[in-house]
Amino acid sequence: MLSGQPSAVETLGSAKGDRTPRSGTNTTRRVEIDNGVVGYFKPFGGENKRLERGFGQDSAQQSLHEAAAWRLASQMGPPWSEVVPPVVIREINGELGSFALQRPGKERDQDPWRTGEWREAGFFDCLIGQQDRHGANYLIAGDRLSLIDHGYAFARPGDIQNASILVWSRVQRDPALTYQERDALQRLLSSPDLMGMEKVLQPSRSQALRARAERMLSEGVVRDAY
Repeated sequence: MLSGQPSAVETLGSAKGDRTPRSGTNTTRRVEIDNGVVGYFKPFGGENKRLERGFGQDSAQQSLHEAAAWRLASQMGPPWSEVVPPVVIREINGELGSFALQRPGKERDQDPWRTGEWREAGFFDCLIGQQDRHGANYLIAGDRLSLIDHGYAFARPGDIQNASILVWSRVQRDPALTYQERDALQRLLSSPDLMGMEKVLQPSRSQALRARAERMLSEGVVRDAY
């Protein structure tokens, strides 16, 4: 799906008002592959250093976290594999980074609750310790929701977290885990390597992921802090 060679690369700045939902605060490039696939490339080392330090992250982790979030969602299956766009680590014009498949949608939509996936999205944000789910980090197209930008995720205890509107909504409106969510947590915890997360995350981050999953399963609810 994400194979092929880049036929067009456009660097997108991080200034306020950028027209792309992928601009954020880090170096981002819109890339069109010669097979027609369009996505957004974030090279290693292109991060905002001030935010990076504030969230307790470093440039060697963030692109990996983008790909790890997709890997976890894909292993968990629908609806999470449909909500999180595919992301791979690949080289673009001599630089290595994360390449995320473009998804349609509008950013900064203040009504994610009209989508069918907001509950599952809140669960996913809680599970991965999403540190920065603001209005530009999800897209809405009609009644479909897409979660983007997972560089600042997989938090450890004590790491700074901006409030996720999706987690907050889940906690306030419908905190109880569904059967499907319980099943996903059980499969994650029964996996010898946490569905591959122990292979790509720092040990302290995979341990924090395991602890969140265990506590959610034990308590049977989504809460805004684990």
